[in-house]
Amino acid sequence: MTNPIKMKDIYYFKITVKVCFFVFSTLLITIFSGICPLYGQHYKLGSQLLPDSINSQPHFFNIPQQNIPSALQSNCENSNFSLGNWKGWSACHGTIWEVDPPGPIPPTVFLHPCDTLGLNPLHHILIAAPGTLDPHTCDSLITVYPGEAYSARLGNYNVGGLAEQLKYQITVNSETYLFVYRYAVVLESPNHTLIEEQPGFKVEIQDSVGVVIDSTCGLYEVYSPTCTPSPYCPIPPNWHFCSASGTAGIYWRNWTTVGMDLSSYLGHSIQIVFTTHGCAFTAHRGYAYISAYCSYLTMQTAMCEGDTSATLTAPPGFRYLWHTVNGDTTINGDSTASIVVPHPTTGSTYTCTLTAVNGCQVTISQTLTYTVIHSNFNFSSSCSSQPVVFQDSSYVNQNSVVNWRWNFGDATPIITGNPTPTHSFASPGTYNVKLISYSTEGCRDSITKVVHVDTLPAVTNSPLYKFLCSKTGTNINLTSTVSGTLFTWTAVSKNGTTTG
Repeated sequence: MTNPIKMKDIYYFKITVKVCFFVFSTLLITIFSGICPLYGQHYKLGSQLLPDSINSQPHFFNIPQQNIPSALQSNCENSNFSLGNWKGWSACHGTIWEVDPPGPIPPTVFLHPCDTLGLNPLHHILIAAPGTLDPHTCDSLITVYPGEAYSARLGNYNVGGLAEQLKYQITVNSETYLFVYRYAVVLESPNHTLIEEQPGFKVEIQDSVGVVIDSTCGLYEVYSPTCTPSPYCPIPPNWHFCSASGTAGIYWRNWTTVGMDLSSYLGHSIQIVFTTHGCAFTAHRGYAYISAYCSYLTMQTAMCEGDTSATLTAPPGFRYLWHTVNGDTTINGDSTASIVVPHPTTGSTYTCTLTAVNGCQVTISQTLTYTVIHSNFNFSSSCSSQPVVFQDSSYVNQNSVVNWRWNFGDATPIITGNPTPTHSFASPGTYNVKLISYSTEGCRDSITKVVHVDTLPAVTNSPLYKFLCSKTGTNINLTSTVSGTLFTWTAVSKNGTTTG
């Protein structure tokens, strides 16, 4: 293939040769412009310039993870701090104190966690995975929830009647009906008389101006137990105790998952508000680690065609009670987050009543259907020894596409776990590229596509050097050994112009 160009008043320019949308060769041609010589045009062919060949993780605690949904990619942007910053969050900090008037009047605790607006590095700390071991828990609590990239510590190690808040705002729709937060608390135990005098952690659902919407379903509170462990009393359920040096003794609770049903707030802008504080007498600390995500309020069905059982999984963070409408009655009364239905029948419906930590309930249902996955992929144009980008476009009727197995048909190793691999074919030719796609529960489908790999173009011109007079034009023809080659001409001289 040839490509002519007309030039005027050009000193230097480059020609970039493209085929299959890749850059392959660059020729530098020098044009000498000056007094027109008496002899004819002289040309010199130079060598072809080819590009250089293209040559082509952090530690995590090994903790088993059960019922951690794939929806850790939150439908609420950065609710789990996945961006590594505070986008979407607002913050403040303040104090807690008590006024104890003389006489029979009972004391009053004042909690003002928002005296000062804005992030404060002593009160709001972003922690990257894998985190560390909290020193006030006898080095037993991991500060980042396993599987997450970040968590936030709300509160600090200091005493002094400190309090703080983090707020996340949501406009509720069907994608955010389920709000799940994970928390771990570290609360010193001073054994004060009133529960509100103790260090504590609180979660509230507020409207856009800061008023608690529902004091029952929109409120959850945790306070430090008021009893020192043995020999005085046993450690309460779900708590651990550490006799940390320099403290009155620390109660701490490991990572706990709590689900909230936000469906009744459809269309409203609400705030999820997290508050921590020390004790009202300003001498004991309290802080928490948090992360959160939003999702649909639905259960997940794991059932591929031909399976002899189906698994239904309800959202995390609740207590559960299962029932069937027209299916297998042996699951009635089950109280686990997941149930296994033997010999499932499509069209059977199952319900699960979810009970939150504050006693509020919601019932969800699911009708059994097979997961059907459809494999597909796209790829860019391909030439030998150049990178080709493959892009998965598989889809499913339920759940998600979570794994990929690529066979490029050229005896190179199989690639797994990557939806957008890049591959270079060493030689031109025709290759059968096969993709197997997998759904959340392991259903799979495959597709094979033929990829035609072209050879690299060899571009020639004759001659490389040319003499011509100033302000005159000329034609230069390039020839490529590959049909369909595209040429891009770039003038290096500021005054140069090219067409072609």
